[in-house]
Amino acid sequence: MLISGVKAMFNHGPGMISVVLVAFVFAVAGLSGPVRAAQNECPEMPSVQWWGKTSHQKITGYVSSKHNGDWMPYIDKWNRQLSKMKAIYDRGGSAIFKKQGITIEDKELMQYIRAIEIRLDVTKCLALAEFERAAEEVRGMETASGDDEPEEKPE
Repeated sequence: MLISGVKAMFNHGPGMISVVLVAFVFAVAGLSGPVRAAQNECPEMPSVQWWGKTSHQKITGYVSSKHNGDWMPYIDKWNRQLSKMKAIYDRGGSAIFKKQGITIEDKELMQYIRAIEIRLDVTKCLALAEFERAAEEVRGMETASGDDEPEEKPE
């Protein structure tokens, strides 16, 4: 249930930020079993010539440094790229990557679209794993008094 709720946020954009908070609360409350498994189950990033050598660590580091740990701008970027490539494919066009001097169309363009879809799936998986990691950190924290239980106020 937690994973489907967080996945819904990724599919519906930044307006769903409350889902992140709910997911975090559920995770902190110990209801995160399915998410814990995601840490070790994220598939590898597809290999695309002009993407260079991407890895789970590079993407996580990039999101951390460029977006202060906010995964939505990165996910939104790749959702936009996916939409653009699908639109080009649907009208029978070619995608031109000027910097790399590469033009793709037809089957190659469809393969690239599939690679973007996989990249998005991997990215969402990594984001879920990061939510779980953050929840584990919170679960490991003690209260400000240093005790496991908060102090009671005298009446």
